[in-house]
Amino acid sequence: MKYLRYLSKWKPVFRILESDYEEDLLKYLSKALRKNKISVDNQYTIKSGNKYGRVDLVINRSIFIEIKRSIKEGERDRSMGQIIKYQNIIESTHSPLMLLIIDDDLTTIIKKYTDFIKERL
Repeated sequence: MKYLRYLSKWKPVFRILESDYEEDLLKYLSKALRKNKISVDNQYTIKSGNKYGRVDLVINRSIFIEIKRSIKEGERDRSMGQIIKYQNIIESTHSPLMLLIIDDDLTTIIKKYTDFIKERL
């Protein structure tokens, strides 16, 4: 997926608020993808029947991104609930949905989400 290349090159500066990271990524992607005439929107509402949700960012109205900052246990559960809800809404479109976690190391993220899955098996 060519958009992942742009995401991997994003180097955000430290922010306190998740919404500040969202704005920073929106500006970065808008600038990076402008020459390809690819749109980037934030706080994008997704709908299917009477179900709806609001993802943090959408690229070209087909790739959905939910951003989380420094996941704690309660936030992990909330983020997984959001991801499951959003995936149910967009599943008929076969569009990718990404959870982008900022300010946490990979080992910690893997452990937190693996624990979440194990708790529900």
